[in-house]
Amino acid sequence: MASDRPRASYLSRLLSRVNARVEPLARSGFGSPGLFPAGLIVLETIGQRTGRTYRTPLFASEAAGGYLWVNTVLGRRANWLRNARANPKVRYWMRGRPRDGRAIVSAPGYSSPELDELPESLRWLAKRGIAVSRALGFGVLIIVPSAGEPRNRRAKARANSGTT
Repeated sequence: MASDRPRASYLSRLLSRVNARVEPLARSGFGSPGLFPAGLIVLETIGQRTGRTYRTPLFASEAAGGYLWVNTVLGRRANWLRNARANPKVRYWMRGRPRDGRAIVSAPGYSSPELDELPESLRWLAKRGIAVSRALGFGVLIIVPSAGEPRNRRAKARANSGTT
């Protein structure tokens, strides 16, 4: 077990270095979901113990309505997942702009998340996806966009043009 400690700290240091370079690019909109339904976002969470703000670049899939799905093989060991569970009010950057949302978190050992606020079609997929992810030991984060956020590109275009 003692050999796991140095390896974990090496991985932690490596990810910190990579994230430090990727985070500003992802926050600027580079690699955001757009042409393809998956891409880079930056998730901002508040540390559950420290109260500090943390920004983490993540690979996310965008579903209809602007909902985002993120998986992690680290399960509950992912700090950003634990922070999002402790404080579900999150901010994320996509396509170069900050957006507010609410996190729905699932991982082995956590109680099943409430999915009632998801549209029926997405709820059906989320239930099955979460079951598979839990069986594999993965963590899942679903970001529900805040009410003021455009739910899709057409709604965003209408909001920007001033038409209904």
